[in-house]
Amino acid sequence: MGDFFRDIFRMNLTNFRMFCPDESNSNRLNSIFEATKRCSMAEIVSIDDQLGPDGRVMEVLSEHLAKDGLKATYLPGVMACGPLTRLSHR
Repeated sequence: MGDFFRDIFRMNLTNFRMFCPDESNSNRLNSIFEATKRCSMAEIVSIDDQLGPDGRVMEVLSEHLAKDGLKATYLPGVMACGPLTRLSHR
């Protein structure tokens, strides 16, 4: 699955984002970081892993926030996915 998303990123670097909990590596999606980085506007330090202001992967601690971030991309010309491991329905 990670290789599949990596290739999608390579073909869509300007209009594709991924919203997910901070479990990309444990969910075997680490191949995506061959094509993009995690998005971070904070200062990058030496121990940061695959971070950058131009990153297209939005990792957050809350799956609810990831789901809401995914909803925010419902704009013309923007594509996104959210490989969430579990969703709460209320």
